[in-house]
Amino acid sequence: MTACDICEMIAKKDDFKVVYEDDKVVALLHETPAFIGHTLLFTKEHFRIIEELSDELTSHVFNVANKISTAIFEALNVHGTNILVNNGADAGQTHAHFGVNIIPRTEQDGISLEWPMQQADPKKLEDTSKLLNDFVMQAVSGAGVEKTVKMDDVVIKSDEDDYMIKQLKRMP
Repeated sequence: MTACDICEMIAKKDDFKVVYEDDKVVALLHETPAFIGHTLLFTKEHFRIIEELSDELTSHVFNVANKISTAIFEALNVHGTNILVNNGADAGQTHAHFGVNIIPRTEQDGISLEWPMQQADPKKLEDTSKLLNDFVMQAVSGAGVEKTVKMDDVVIKSDEDDYMIKQLKRMP
């Protein structure tokens, strides 16, 4: 395995501004923040994407993110935060280590997290809804679903045996 920049940061956390730490996570102030107080929350154990985390750890991470967000509201007198996960390279993840950005927000702070809205085709919405329903139910229940769906002339097949290979393909 190649060295992970985030794991190295966590090992040298005393060189950074730590705002919270427990046995599972560490939160550091971002050194090039979107806005002052921008906090990075990382799992201490190396996981590349959120899907690798256990349900228990995922719950812990977001409970801590919620508490940090609350503290940011109070300490920095802001009126909003963005709690953001860039999950995978195509989603803007630049380091292969799961983390959560907690970004303080104020009116007219100049930060833009907007994207162009497009009217979805009703047929594609219906097809996507049907496809996602089974996959989400599988993910939530842990049960296997064997299903083949044709969408935009592409056949998409869900097979529980291929799950790990699919996850490996998605990793940054």
